[in-house]
Amino acid sequence: MIRSKLLVLVGILASFLGVTSAAAQSNYTIRVCNDSNSHVLVAASYIPQGESSWLNVGWYQVDRFSCRIMGRTTNRNFYMYAEVLGDGSRFWGGSQNLCVEYPGPYRFRNTGTMRCNSRQTSVGFRALRANNFGTFTWRLTN
Repeated sequence: MIRSKLLVLVGILASFLGVTSAAAQSNYTIRVCNDSNSHVLVAASYIPQGESSWLNVGWYQVDRFSCRIMGRTTNRNFYMYAEVLGDGSRFWGGSQNLCVEYPGPYRFRNTGTMRCNSRQTSVGFRALRANNFGTFTWRLTN
């Protein structure tokens, strides 16, 4: 009787640990690595872990030849934009227009409209998609 209760307890514990482990594996860490010769400023748009609306954040300085965690999410889709510190004409981006605030730092929720308010401007973010759980790294090169 004690043995059967112990087996049930072990089964419940193993099941709990499996769920916890599976939940941890379904997360993405968004990281940017600056492999360029310049210091850069980085902006991101993603759904933070445990939340349901998009968060836009910037400007995170990433020194040359270093990396930085931008955020954590359970959504495999997110957007990133980077520009050379002091030279906005040199940037890494894409075709997804999202709002940013200069000079920053900034942090605001996406309102669902494509219009920026008077303190913001629209820039072309790169749409990124993580294929595997864990850390997704966006590498910036010259």
